[in-house]
Amino acid sequence: PGKTVVTLIPRSLSSQVKHFHPVRWRAYLRTQARHGYYRARLYLTHRERVEGDAYSNVVDHSQPPLALVLLAALPTLGFPVTRWVVPLVALLLLLLQVPMTVRLLRRTGQWRYGCFAPMSFVRAFARGLGLARGLLTARPTQPPGAS
Repeated sequence: PGKTVVTLIPRSLSSQVKHFHPVRWRAYLRTQARHGYYRARLYLTHRERVEGDAYSNVVDHSQPPLALVLLAALPTLGFPVTRWVVPLVALLLLLLQVPMTVRLLRRTGQWRYGCFAPMSFVRAFARGLGLARGLLTARPTQPPGAS
């Protein structure tokens, strides 16, 4: 009672992930915030990694900053002329969840994977807050071997 459990990956797919995912919602979001924090540190040292790698791409990388924009835009809801900003940014962030959700649905044939969209929408905020913390607390350093 009172505990949320996230179980989206069946054993047949989890073996392909090759890393641990917490099954409790709070632990999962804390882990995602930590990932955002260390991504900031990585990007400050290795700017070429911002574009993505074999594990992530520009869609993945754009979600945390977009979630931060959504949070920063919340005060615009108080003004009739700018009330459209938050719904627009929220819609863009939701649309970024569609490609991976569709891939999961096609690959598994199980409708429960539609839950990936709202889960990854929330995950973007955790990653974004971690990213912001990492950018605000880390000092830029030179990559190893740079002069």
